[in-house]
Amino acid sequence: MERQGGEALDMKHWFKMYTLDNAGKAFLGATFGGLDSDESPRYVKDFDLFLLAWAFKSTFPIPAWFVQKIPHPKIKFVFDAEARIYQYGIDRFNEYIEKYGRVSQRRDLLTKMIGRKENDPDALADSDIAVEISNLCFAATDTTGTALVYLFWELARNPHLAERLRSELVDLPLVDGVIQHQSVSNVQFLEALIMEGLRAYPPLPSGLLREAPVGGCAIDGIYVPQGTIASTHTWTTHHSPEYFPHPDKFDPSRWLEGNVCEGMKKLWMPFSKGPRNCMGRTMGLFEMKILIATLVRRFHISIDNTMRDDAMDITDHFLLIPKGDKCLLRFTPI
Repeated sequence: MERQGGEALDMKHWFKMYTLDNAGKAFLGATFGGLDSDESPRYVKDFDLFLLAWAFKSTFPIPAWFVQKIPHPKIKFVFDAEARIYQYGIDRFNEYIEKYGRVSQRRDLLTKMIGRKENDPDALADSDIAVEISNLCFAATDTTGTALVYLFWELARNPHLAERLRSELVDLPLVDGVIQHQSVSNVQFLEALIMEGLRAYPPLPSGLLREAPVGGCAIDGIYVPQGTIASTHTWTTHHSPEYFPHPDKFDPSRWLEGNVCEGMKKLWMPFSKGPRNCMGRTMGLFEMKILIATLVRRFHISIDNTMRDDAMDITDHFLLIPKGDKCLLRFTPI
């Protein structure tokens, strides 16, 4: 960013590359090289095509069925994105086994999954692990990347929020010039800022589907037969004026000590709720805290004047996506 000399950067792209490389390092022990180039890796482009195809099939299942039958290479390429994503996982798994074997001292998640398989008859099969590689990378990339996009957009729109956060960060110790997680873990306004960002702009606005168990269940006194698909709409819940006054206002102070009620905590669910909530919650919050603290401490953030007023309006493609499909921000060294 310092090398860009204050030029506008599409942070929708760069935040996605940041989270993609972090996911690669955590799961596979190596980055995807996303931050090394302005060009998105083929893997990321296939993610985007998959979301497009998935949204089309979910919204218009019958027309989508007919469109898939059209023998055109471009149409086939779009609908084959899902298969390419999972093939990527298979290829990376095989490369990993060939390079490191099944038992090693590496600390990435894949080593733990493979190592457990050696001693646990209930562990995942190789084919399942390969599928999970793609699932985990997908889940860890666009979600946190999207949250960061909208958070920094709000910081650029509301420089007083950035200044307040900067005042709490300026005296934090650095290690080799880098803010450490231990230092930012208790910065109250940073915590409030992230809570509000994930409330106002939940990366998965429509929530996740769940199925009623065998024998059915009762939800708030209402019997739900087994097999029934149920979901709580995250966006609507997060914008309930009963618990979040002026819900469309970006207001981190609502999460500061003394302002939070139990209802707010219960309704805040960007990572879903219950035993099947997001397993990457800790990692996602860790990434966000470190990056926000580092950039806000070192840069003034502003919106590029070429951004249209409606560019950041939300669109729901299962994942929250800005209408303009980019977020042009300028980072000026302090």
